[in-house]
Amino acid sequence: MAKYFGDACISDGEYQKDGQTKKKWMKIGTVVQQDSGSLSMHLPLFDRWVNIFPKQQNQGQQQQQPPQQNYQQQQPQNDWANNTGVQTPPDDNSNLPF
Repeated sequence: MAKYFGDACISDGEYQKDGQTKKKWMKIGTVVQQDSGSLSMHLPLFDRWVNIFPKQQNQGQQQQQPPQQNYQQQQPQNDWANNTGVQTPPDDNSNLPF
């Protein structure tokens, strides 16, 4: 089962506290860690999941862009609820276009 990893936040201005300028943070999503160790981020504003991939070593080769294809949008997986109240996708990434 996926585990809560942290919150995805953006800076949303500044405020003053005790004479110091501090940033205001706005939560835009929730990051979960799958059983495999991979990370996914749910962005409820867009009703989308973002998969986070580790940086791959570039061995002197120029990265190639994947061909542009029309992929059908998949419906969210509703049966993966966890204790954070966030629905997580299955750990199977075989349907990714890249």
